[in-house]
Amino acid sequence: SRGVAVAVDGEVLPRGEWQATALTEDGQVEVLRAVQGG
Repeated sequence: SRGVAVAVDGEVLPRGEWQATALTEDGQVEVLRAVQGG
């Protein structure tokens, strides 16, 4: 979905690489979602 970013071990992944990216047991995954506000 739009407004979502994924980073693995501190490196942001392009959306096209999400499914093909292998995760390690001790890896760190961050999922960020943009929100509007004022």
